[in-house]
Amino acid sequence: MHRRFYTVTRDLHLYLGLFISPFVLVFSVTVFFFVHAIAPKFGAETTQTRAATAVSLPPDLSKLSGRPLIDALKPTLSSINVPGEIGFIRHVVSDDTLVIPVSVPGRATTVTIRIAQREATIVTRETGLADALMTLHRSPGEHSPALSMNWFPMRAWRWLSDTTAYLTLFMTVSGSLHRPPLCETAPGCSRFANAGIANSIFTAACSSSFSSGCSPSRACF
Repeated sequence: MHRRFYTVTRDLHLYLGLFISPFVLVFSVTVFFFVHAIAPKFGAETTQTRAATAVSLPPDLSKLSGRPLIDALKPTLSSINVPGEIGFIRHVVSDDTLVIPVSVPGRATTVTIRIAQREATIVTRETGLADALMTLHRSPGEHSPALSMNWFPMRAWRWLSDTTAYLTLFMTVSGSLHRPPLCETAPGCSRFANAGIANSIFTAACSSSFSSGCSPSRACF
């Protein structure tokens, strides 16, 4: 029974570790971007502007706000080919316009809809790979939970981020069960291994905090 348990946990440790390694790499690399306030540019940013007419709008637009407004405008954005995560929508009363920010990792789009004329101006800015990875890093957090995660790919990414945090905890525990035989004989090795395990638990717990909404710019406690 003990040997069977050892074999199963060893294999899970190996293959689950291979599965989460790309996601751990994303979080590991982008944390340096946040800590040092840098965003490397791997190419020039490009901006495109286009217009759309005869834009379909929900009939009760003036009565909606918050998440119902986002849900009502999804068909409108789909009809003008603007997919992505919808941010905070502003209604500029003086111009009777709606300003809708829509984001996809690596691309930011601003849709300005003139309600009376049913016309829209779409400005799309390609922000690059580094910004895309930073968007993925910060996205799992519960920032404005009533509004966020309104695009399925971002909800799927949140599930993968949570899975990565929990599997990192599993990797830490399973790794502590399979310490190298050298630790049984080398003086001080057990203390060193235990310190490494404690550090791994802290790191995994911090990753879980990020996934549940902790800001990367401050401590996780």
